[in-house]
Amino acid sequence: MSGDQQRVTDLQNRRQRLAASRSDSELRKRHGAKLVDQLNHALGLALSLDDFKADAAITDRFIWPTNLQDAPGLVVAYVETATAAALLSLIERALPSLVGKVGFHGKEYLGLAPVSGVRASQLLGAAEAAEDSVLLLTERPEGAMLVDYYRTPGHGPFSVVVQGSQLMEALKACFDSRTQQSGI
Repeated sequence: MSGDQQRVTDLQNRRQRLAASRSDSELRKRHGAKLVDQLNHALGLALSLDDFKADAAITDRFIWPTNLQDAPGLVVAYVETATAAALLSLIERALPSLVGKVGFHGKEYLGLAPVSGVRASQLLGAAEAAEDSVLLLTERPEGAMLVDYYRTPGHGPFSVVVQGSQLMEALKACFDSRTQQSGI
């Protein structure tokens, strides 16, 4: 590529980043406060929009395939509320209080906010209230936990996915127990 072509490519890339930044800023302004309020209500927190920072870890630490059933890690996909609640209750017994960063998958414009004292069962209410995918990146054990709410005909609205070797190891028995009890 010649010097002129490289400068044109660099300029195009800068313009694309600027446009994406403007779009993210507009989305954050339009939807951010409502999303934060939904999390605060469900998680019993007092976060502000300013607590949420852009974080590449959203896409770096959680792999979302086209079909959540195909996600790597520990997965219980498309189940009813009672099944998801029972699984999250088992997770909560294993890890009563979670520390990390919380946000929504697919809403990188919002970013993630640091949290502590979060209970796994609270993520169910947050996902349902927002009708979205709540993502918690945990510190110890390190990993990612997603509770997704998506209503589709013929399937339950909730999915729970855990990724990251440390978190998966800590919660494997919860998913094994859930699978044995419900035939998932």
